[in-house]
Amino acid sequence: MHIGRVFVVSFAAACLVITAASASTVTIFCEDFEGYTSFPAQIPAGDPVNPGLPLISEGAKETWYGGRFYNTTSQSSSNIAVNINEDLAVQKVGGGSNNTKTGRMEDGAGLLFNISTVGLSNIALDFDWRTFSAGSTDRLKAGYYVGDINFGTSMFHEFRNNTGTNGPTWNQWTQFLSDGPSNTWKHVTQSLPAGAPSLWVAFWFYKGEGDYAKVDNIKVTGWREPAGGQTPIPLPAAAWMGLAGLGMLVGRRYLGSR
Repeated sequence: MHIGRVFVVSFAAACLVITAASASTVTIFCEDFEGYTSFPAQIPAGDPVNPGLPLISEGAKETWYGGRFYNTTSQSSSNIAVNINEDLAVQKVGGGSNNTKTGRMEDGAGLLFNISTVGLSNIALDFDWRTFSAGSTDRLKAGYYVGDINFGTSMFHEFRNNTGTNGPTWNQWTQFLSDGPSNTWKHVTQSLPAGAPSLWVAFWFYKGEGDYAKVDNIKVTGWREPAGGQTPIPLPAAAWMGLAGLGMLVGRRYLGSR
C-alpha cells in the first residue's frame, strides 16, 4: 500500500508537469518605461521628460516606432522626423495616481510597436492611459494593423491622411479606442488577431499642441497551443486514470496471491 500511495502522488505530479509544459500563457510584449534614468528637459515646466522616441539604449524594454497620424497645420512632411522627436517623450512621473514613468505623445504623434502572433491564440493587449491639459475634442486613439509597414532605418513614418502614400492611413487600421479627455488613469483590455506574422499596434493623440496623452504598463500576452494541437488531459481526469490503473494492478496482485 505504501508503494501504491507513492505511485499515485508521483503520477499526479508528472501529469501536472506535462500539462503545464504542453500549454502556457506567454508574454509577447511588455513595457513600463521604468528603465529610464535620465530626464534632461522639462516640458512643460515642472514635468521632467526624456524627449524623443523611447529607445532601448536609454531604458526602454521594447523596440518602439514613431508616426504622425493627424494632419496639423504646424507640421510639414519635410520635417516629420524632427517634429515627432519633439512630440514624443518618456515622462518621469505619470501624474494622478501613477507616480511611475510613462510614454507620452502630443500633436498627432504616435507610439507604435510590432509583434508576431503566429502559433498563438487568445491574444490580449492591456494598457493604462490618461490625458493632461486636453481639450474637449482631443482624443487618445489606439488601433492595430495586420501587415508590413516600411519604416526604413528612421524608425519614423508618415501616416497622415493627406500624404500617407507609403503606408496605411488611419482609416485602414482597426481602431478600438477613441476616448478623452481624462484626468484619471483608465485601464483597457483589448483582444488582438492571432496567427499574424506582422501585427502593428499604435497609440496616438488626436490634436493638441501642448496637450498630452500618456500610456503605461503595456503588455501583450497569448496562449501557446500544445504541440500537435492536442488538448492536454486535465489533472483531475489524469489522476483518476492513475487511480484506476493502480486499482487494477493491486487487484491482480491480490487475486494472484490467493
